[in-house]
Amino acid sequence: MAPVINDPVFGKMTYQYRWYKTEDIVLFGKHWDITIAAQAYTGQSILQIQRENYKWYTQHRDEVAEKITKALIQYININCEALADAWVGARKVNFPSELDGIVSPKTLLLSRNDSIVMLFDCKWDIDHGLAVQIYPHYEIGPQDLFL
Repeated sequence: MAPVINDPVFGKMTYQYRWYKTEDIVLFGKHWDITIAAQAYTGQSILQIQRENYKWYTQHRDEVAEKITKALIQYININCEALADAWVGARKVNFPSELDGIVSPKTLLLSRNDSIVMLFDCKWDIDHGLAVQIYPHYEIGPQDLFL
């Protein structure tokens, strides 16, 4: 049976390769169930920096959602031609609601190195996905850049 803790900041978290729970977020005007994950290796607890970063995220959730949306639209529109090699039906995006079906948020990863990254599935890279680092600064690219 997987270890379970009741963390003072995260709440109930289960350990399986990382501490995690499921949470509802709103992004692109839609509700999504995503995994909130605090990176940890076997036997390691959640770090205080991960708790502080999760508090920061919860306090700035609306601003973060807006910035992620803008970053994704800009990324898709700038890279649309290159993305078309792997994405049948590649197109530019004008409105946040158009992101649904192109990208899907899956995990908010709070790393042990003081960063927060939102991981997405995306149409053009089914195997590796896309990531938006939201803390300490915004950056977007393939998940491999951040994992």
